[in-house]
Amino acid sequence: MFAAAALTLGSEARAQANLHSGDVLRPGDNMIYGEVGWPELVFGFQHGMSDKVDLGFRFGLIYGYEYRPYTVLGLGMRVPIRITPVKTGRVSFQIRFEPGLKFDAFGSGGCRTRLAGGLVVIEDCAYAGGLAFGLWLPFGLDVGIHLTRDAHLSFGMEAPFYVNFTHGVYGGIPLLFGPGFQYDINDHMSVGANLKFGASILAASVNDGFGHSRTYDNTDFGFITSGFFAYRL
Repeated sequence: MFAAAALTLGSEARAQANLHSGDVLRPGDNMIYGEVGWPELVFGFQHGMSDKVDLGFRFGLIYGYEYRPYTVLGLGMRVPIRITPVKTGRVSFQIRFEPGLKFDAFGSGGCRTRLAGGLVVIEDCAYAGGLAFGLWLPFGLDVGIHLTRDAHLSFGMEAPFYVNFTHGVYGGIPLLFGPGFQYDINDHMSVGANLKFGASILAASVNDGFGHSRTYDNTDFGFITSGFFAYRL
């Protein structure tokens, strides 16, 4: 009986500044947070809607083009909707939808292409000649493992899809996997890291100059490596 009560209390106490633990905030709680690393510098706010859902806003200064090892300046704004349908004393499962808008580049960024023998050849995937702006549709999954009352390990997937609408049509399809870690300093503060690695795919449609549309795709290494600080207000 006492063990069950302790486990229940531990589970309730765990619902604090939850960013990479697999849990959402408690109903009515508010949290601010910052993340720094590759590919962006982030400031965010999250509000607990229920014991299974929280909602917020996330603004990022982006310098890693489509999660690839290329430096291109951009901006992103999204609305994280986090849902934790499964939560026990040891494991939590979270689903994330984060629709928003993204400036993928300000006059540079993307892929330069040319025609050679009727084929589209990709020359440089860190260059394009104009503003890149479009719809951002990130999706993610996390399994949080609660090692102790204060230490949480997570394993998940990040799929921050992007569809560009200006200066050519292309889509960014990163598929990244890896761990995260969160440590609760106290009831209000937490720190940790998020690491994800995988493939970053670019798919585009270009005109070959003869009235025909051609498609191409290009895959490169993509990654997220960031540290974070979160504070429950």
